[in-house]
Amino acid sequence: MSKQKLAILLALLSTLLWSTVATSFKISLKQLNPENLVLYSTLISLFIFTIILVKNRRFNSIKNLGKKDILYSIISGFLNPFLYYLVLFKTYSLLPAQVAQPLNYTWPIILIIFSSIIFKEKLKRKDFLSFCLSLVGISLVSSNSFSNIDINGLGVILGVLSAVIWALYWVINRVDSRENDIKLFLNFLFGSIFILIYNFLFVPIQIPNMVGILSTIYVGLFEMGITFYLWANALKYANKAATISLIVYLSPFLSLIFISIFLKETITITTIIGLILIVSSILYNKLAGK
Repeated sequence: MSKQKLAILLALLSTLLWSTVATSFKISLKQLNPENLVLYSTLISLFIFTIILVKNRRFNSIKNLGKKDILYSIISGFLNPFLYYLVLFKTYSLLPAQVAQPLNYTWPIILIIFSSIIFKEKLKRKDFLSFCLSLVGISLVSSNSFSNIDINGLGVILGVLSAVIWALYWVINRVDSRENDIKLFLNFLFGSIFILIYNFLFVPIQIPNMVGILSTIYVGLFEMGITFYLWANALKYANKAATISLIVYLSPFLSLIFISIFLKETITITTIIGLILIVSSILYNKLAGK
């Protein structure tokens, strides 16, 4: 198999797995509160990243990291997995999956704004147009004017906040030049410490039933864990990473199919149109010229 075919296969597999996570979030949150779900799934992901680091024979390289590297990992681990998934899972606990998912998907547009502020990157006309298009999409999704769905205002705020946190995480990731496996391991190591302390101080730790255990393992493996590694390798093996990266935008639309089938949510026209606008704003920004 050629490297390009392998890259496409890995990208499609990653996209398919990410398409299922909104459904798995809702199933998991029926068994566990958001704080406990973050705790268990983060520990599972840490285990996966430990295996990957050992497999890549880079575990000993951690000893050579400087104070700056450790600081990056502490800040990154606080943002992701700790804060990001606390906010994201709370969002899913308050909103239908078909509403929560598109709100979170606005992070690439927010990242553009952060990049202009932090890295002094000049905003172009296409950036403003993308942002406006994304806002219209958010308004449609969060209002669901043509449906009987009750929309929780706090859930909408948290959904957008999750996108802000994720974009901020990628700002830090951009200036951190270490290998992905080392970064992910340390991020989840410190993130695990943060969520353990948080649960110990504020939330009673629940013991999940079998459904809770299986769904939490699924979230830890395929939302937080191995899928990031598969996607990184897809980009690594691709002849044209930009082309491969477009495959992931199938994910939110496939996700609506899973949400409809397994969660029995009636997908509304405002969700579909809003999601199309949000994804279109991202694709337009990526593909448009100056």
